[in-house]
Amino acid sequence: LYERALLSLDSDLQFWLLYVNFIQRSLRDVTLARAKFENRKSSIGAYNTSDLVELTIENAMFEEEQSNIQKARNLYENLVTEVAPGHIKSVLAFVAFERRQNNNEKVKDLFYKAFQGALSRKDGKSITFISLQYSRFLAFKSNDVQRACDILDQASLAIKDSKVLYLSQ
Repeated sequence: LYERALLSLDSDLQFWLLYVNFIQRSLRDVTLARAKFENRKSSIGAYNTSDLVELTIENAMFEEEQSNIQKARNLYENLVTEVAPGHIKSVLAFVAFERRQNNNEKVKDLFYKAFQGALSRKDGKSITFISLQYSRFLAFKSNDVQRACDILDQASLAIKDSKVLYLSQ
């Protein structure tokens, strides 16, 4: 039944994710679930980046659940470097993964690269969002309050009219 429905619902990503979840939870077939992820990724193509981002994040989370940490990390790295560089959701998903792995140095590096990328693109919304996330991480998780203040200062200099950044200092 699911196979027949897949033919008509080929473009519906949420349906595919439910299908993979069904395979994983009900059929308990990890190999088939992996094959379906790979099949779906190859059928999406490069033209639909948002679906590819969603699918890759779900695939990485699946691999993390299966305790295949290195494969999950590789999926996230591929996502932020090749599939969707500068995509905030991709970066934050990778950051969340590394935080779950207690890899704070990698989290700092990911935030730094995302922040520098947003500054170079002069994307006001991205600068604001990432600088706030980055500075909170530095202040509360790394106990580096001075560096957190520096990040907010850099962001404020880049975006002079941001009330959010002004109130965050």
